[in-house]
Formats: sequence, structure tokens, C-alpha cells
Amino acid sequence: MTLLGLVFLAGSAAAQATFEVLDAQIAELDEAAGIWRFAGDPVRVRRGTEEVRAFRVRYDRRRQVVTAEGGVVLLRPGERLTARRVLLELRAQKAEAEGEVVVARELEGGTAVLEAVYVRLDLRAQRAEATGGVYGTYREVRLRAAHLLVDWGSAEAVARGEPEAVVEGVRITADLLRADLHRRVLYATGGVRVTDGRVTATAGELEARAPDQLAILRGGVEVVRDGDRLTAPEVWYAYALGTIRTVGRTRVVVRP
Repeated sequence: MTLLGLVFLAGSAAAQATFEVLDAQIAELDEAAGIWRFAGDPVRVRRGTEEVRAFRVRYDRRRQVVTAEGGVVLLRPGERLTARRVLLELRAQKAEAEGEVVVARELEGGTAVLEAVYVRLDLRAQRAEATGGVYGTYREVRLRAAHLLVDWGSAEAVARGEPEAVVEGVRITADLLRADLHRRVLYATGGVRVTDGRVTATAGELEARAPDQLAILRGGVEVVRDGDRLTAPEVWYAYALGTIRTVGRTRVVVRP
């Protein structure tokens, strides 16, 4: 069994575009098409601080595109991605991953994990766009949506497509959810609904501050608790304590 190590220079900026293919057991070159094919257990492709591992790797020398299939792992500083298939555009510094995609990204306060059917990455801009059964976690926040856009540089995420978040047992649904991962604050707008076993609340918008264990609801707020009904322009709900404070003209209907 032969292990091959090959070095390629892609493009004019050779020092930056040089990458190595390591641990290949099979290497085939289609010279007319300019395409290399490798197989290994796994093959490793290194480029600077990035590394791709997979059972099968295809390199299009002319387009500078690496396609990896089978148990794919993409390693970058502070980030690990796994998938069934990854297409990496070396010139554009973009990537597409599909099939049980999991992205783990190290942030200041911990590790953010993103799972989806498909993820497109802009490696230069540090952005990720996930679609198809998206599930994300970061510390006390759990998030589900059909579409999620994450800016790792600013540590912000925007979820659309029937998004749902759970923050320490408090379930939040809305038309749109936006998370500030650095501050651990979740913002919800449009058709906001909050439930946690104690209360059920609806509002136009919400700000959930995880460090303070506080949810602030604004805009036509209605809260139901043990059959009692409260309406107000703004409600502050300390969900860990179960206490409610209203701001503005408040109406309360108490069940006998």
C-alpha cells in the first residue's frame, strides 16, 4: 500500500495558494482535463492553516476547486466542520458542505455548534449560511429554524423559517430571531410567543437577556398565568424567579 505526498502551486500567488496532498493511497491524473483524483483512509489536503480530510478527494487544477467526499472533516483555526461532501473553492475562499453538516466554532464564551443539511461558507468574510433542518446551540440557547445566517466575526446569527429558540426552559417562537452571541441576548420580532410552563405570552417583539435571566416583551403584550390575563405595552419577565413587572397602562383580569 503506497502513501503519496504531493505539493501543488495554485495560481500566481504561489506562496499563499500552495497546498499539500498527504496520505493518498491512490492518485490519478487526467492531464487533458487537469484533474487529480485521490483516495485514502483518509486523504489529507493542507493549505496554510486549513486542512481537509476525506476518503476521496478530487482537485480541479484549472478551476482551483477541491471536492472531498466520504467522512469529510474541514479544520480551520478555531473551527471544525464535518459533512458527507465538501466543495472548496480555493480562489474565492468559499465552501459548500452537504449531508449531516456539523460546524463547531470557538467563541470567547464557549463553543457554538451548528447542524444542518446544507451549509455555505464564506471563509474570507467568516460567514456561514445554513438551510434544511437547522439546529444551533450556544451555552444556554438552543435554536431551530429552516434558515440560519451566522456572521462569526460579529458573533451574530439571524434565523428565519419558523424559528424557535429555547433559553433555559423558556420557549420562544417568532417570525424572525436574531442572536448576539457575545452579549448572549436574543431578539425576536413578529408574532412573538413565549411559553415556559408558568406563563404563556404574546407580543410584537422580545429581548431575552440570558445573563440576567430576563425576557422583555414589547408591543401589545398579553400574558396568561393560572387563568389570569394581563395586557400591557411592555412586560419584564424574570423567568428564573417567575416574577412579572409591567410598564405603561396595564389591565389585569383575575379568574375567580
